[in-house]
Amino acid sequence: MTMDETADESQSAPQHFTPIQTRRFRTPIPCWSLCPSMDLLGLGSGSAEAAATGCCVAAADSVTVYRIVSWQRLLALSNKELTSHEEGGDDDWDLAEDGCRAPVKTNDDESINHDSIHGATSLTWSPDGRLIAIGLQDGGVLIRSVEVSEKEDEGEEKKSMHIIRTAFHAREEVTVEEKPPRNNVVDLKKITFSPGVTRSMAAKQQRDETPESKEATPQKKQPSRSTAVIGMTWKRVAPYHSSWPLSSDEWERRESWKYTSQLIHRGNKFLPPECYHNTAANEKNLFSPLAHLNVLCVATQNELHWYLQSRYRIMSNTLNFWSPSSIKGVNMVCSPDLSTVLCVAEHQPDEKGTPIFSSGVRVFSCPLLASKRFDLQILAASYRSIFSRLKSVKIGMQSALVSWGSALRPLDMKFQRLFQLFRNYNVVTTDFEVSSTSQAIREELLRFILSGRSTVVGDASNALDQFFTRADMHDQLLLREAGGIKASLGSIESKLRTTVQSEIRALVYETDELYGIIKTHEVTAADSILVEVDVALKLYTTSRILFLTFERFMAHVVDARSRVNDFLAWIRGTATEIRARGTAADSILRQHARDRRCPHGVVCRVSDFLSTPMQSPNQCITNDGNLDHRKLTECIIGVPLSDNLAANTSTSVGPSIGELTLNSAHLNTFHAAAAVFDQPRNIFSRSLYDLHLTFVVEHKLIALHTRIGANYDEPLGDGYFSPQINADNMHLHSPYWIFVARIITSSDGGNVLEINAIPSDVLDNAIEPTEGTIHVCLQAHLRIDDGCEVLSMAFYSDDGNSSLSPNLDIDAESMEGRQSLGLIVKNGMNEELWKFQYNNVFFELCDLDMDNRAIRISTKADQGDWPILSTITDEEGESNLKSKYTDDNQLALLSFFSDLT
Repeated sequence: MTMDETADESQSAPQHFTPIQTRRFRTPIPCWSLCPSMDLLGLGSGSAEAAATGCCVAAADSVTVYRIVSWQRLLALSNKELTSHEEGGDDDWDLAEDGCRAPVKTNDDESINHDSIHGATSLTWSPDGRLIAIGLQDGGVLIRSVEVSEKEDEGEEKKSMHIIRTAFHAREEVTVEEKPPRNNVVDLKKITFSPGVTRSMAAKQQRDETPESKEATPQKKQPSRSTAVIGMTWKRVAPYHSSWPLSSDEWERRESWKYTSQLIHRGNKFLPPECYHNTAANEKNLFSPLAHLNVLCVATQNELHWYLQSRYRIMSNTLNFWSPSSIKGVNMVCSPDLSTVLCVAEHQPDEKGTPIFSSGVRVFSCPLLASKRFDLQILAASYRSIFSRLKSVKIGMQSALVSWGSALRPLDMKFQRLFQLFRNYNVVTTDFEVSSTSQAIREELLRFILSGRSTVVGDASNALDQFFTRADMHDQLLLREAGGIKASLGSIESKLRTTVQSEIRALVYETDELYGIIKTHEVTAADSILVEVDVALKLYTTSRILFLTFERFMAHVVDARSRVNDFLAWIRGTATEIRARGTAADSILRQHARDRRCPHGVVCRVSDFLSTPMQSPNQCITNDGNLDHRKLTECIIGVPLSDNLAANTSTSVGPSIGELTLNSAHLNTFHAAAAVFDQPRNIFSRSLYDLHLTFVVEHKLIALHTRIGANYDEPLGDGYFSPQINADNMHLHSPYWIFVARIITSSDGGNVLEINAIPSDVLDNAIEPTEGTIHVCLQAHLRIDDGCEVLSMAFYSDDGNSSLSPNLDIDAESMEGRQSLGLIVKNGMNEELWKFQYNNVFFELCDLDMDNRAIRISTKADQGDWPILSTITDEEGESNLKSKYTDDNQLALLSFFSDLT
């Protein structure tokens, strides 16, 4: 898309659109999206460097969001920011949380370096218009808020709200053929799907090749798969029109939801405020658990993913488009009840420049998604909250580990110099290693405390005298260092209580609530549970163990602070006493030694912890077999807190909580949470049906749309679709309709606009065929005036379901707004925008051919009565666009010039 408004306005035809903004862009615009509220425009401009992943989709090197009227820039992302791999982020965590498989491999079996891939390939807005989803060339989706917060007003950097990383959840084993399959129908028996995996399983798959991949011998070497996002749609659930009666089951589900919804986020009414500091700012957007259920569909060249509330991946499936390497984009629409997604591919022209048109539409239907929408509301809210808290706990642990090491660094440096003195005096002969070094220092210090300067201590006394008389052991320096260390340790304890402890407390409450809801659902609807009670109970149990482990850890933190305080007091008193040796009895050094003499209780406590084994879990192990994460000082005082905080430590689950580190308890909770949310994925993946919609007559252009239907025989107003049929006493109703508009070529070579309206029950019958059922759809044709060529086509619609405030009122009825079909038409030397309101079009019945989940639509023969769609000049010389078969159907016309595209 490029814009160039330099043409002379005097040459312009009469305008039926109100010009709002005129802008020139010197760089191409590969992707763009208009906000549902029609006041914001997202533009991806420039040309990013193409990734070497077999992807031919154009990528933008920057993304900017503007206000349409004032052209105020609200968001600007550079090329470096258009990546899903954050600096310092944990990709393994995000992939394991999402149940992803191992990273994609190229033909040479080398991992793609996603860190070097930047660029945006697709844009879409959330239904409420507050968030913009940016599809990235590296396969991720960056979700950003366009609203400015108070911190951002102060000049702080705007942070991304969430990053989705699409990985290959489904594995395609279809061999590549030289020719496209007949009617583009894919044999479903040749497609297998990988189950959701945990973090450890994904790591194993990186090391070991699956047996299926070893045995597969494709006929032709497949092109390297690309993870670039080439299409997205974001839809919010819309209830059926009130004219449709509710079944008893649906009525019970709605009544139950009115009470169950009150349990969502109930903890913020009595838990401490800090438990909800991460979500308080997002209560008004679609990330809120109180928002209506919405789904973000993300398409790559080979796969389609469903994300509930833009976070919880509930399904993934292969797309299996013909010639995936030539696909430059995927147009998608989602049904109002979120159960159906329609996809059509846009292909690059072939080597000779001949356009490639997709002959069909891929339809993915999951009726279970609509029937389980209230259960999914609970699961999606719990998923976001539980994993957000687990990640906050992990970040808090990592931050505490860094702060703990920084606080002890001054003492570590002193004890390293003491160990070097011991080596110089041949007290120890081993090289520096934390465990052996700390043990040697503990033994010598304990011997020094118990024996003083005697022959028992030996050469160690000379090393200690030299250590305590160094310049950096001056009393004022020690006093200043002790104050800094004590303040740092106090800050660590406070941070752990306000960040980690609050999140764990909220996590325990939420897992308890989730377990209770699942337990209740098992009693009331045992035949349709999505999560087993035992799995939910294990998640609650592991979260409780995490809480108890943290409490034990905090007791160690308090103990460590006390030991460090006593150790600092003993070091200061001992250093003063050694400096006063050999001086006069009335000297100032003697006076200082008497004033700063270490109390006997402190000496007893120091000697006690120096003689006591370290407080460490019995089964502490590391991934690489060493304990390099330990600090020298913490080993000397006997409280190695880093064993609980280091990311590479874990323990086997023993019979008691004392055998668990905090990190291992956190990982156990994470795996239990992944198991809970993997179960619905497996259920929905098995209930997903892959349909194929094909046409007998080929088309040049195609556009997709869905609308709400009403159960009225006669149209009673706007806000829904009620078709007018060219048949006496013939009425056709459907809860929602699928629209497929096509530009086809007539027998005389002219352009014809064909509009197909497919009722939703056709898909239900395609999934579960019923004998004796006649399958029909509605079809309308309009001829394009001679001399006019349609260049592009898209539906323009207001679904009436886009709102800037979340609403849980399930009885609220969605009323559609204006509905039109827009066409870019080349008329002579000009290019014009035709906006066609198709509600008043008369449709005709068209039979469907259905076989093996494939729907085939034929085109009715031209009997010479198809209306003509053209521009007409009225008596005043003003150019209007009308349909010649009715004078009531006014259509708007916007003229462009031949140098515009």
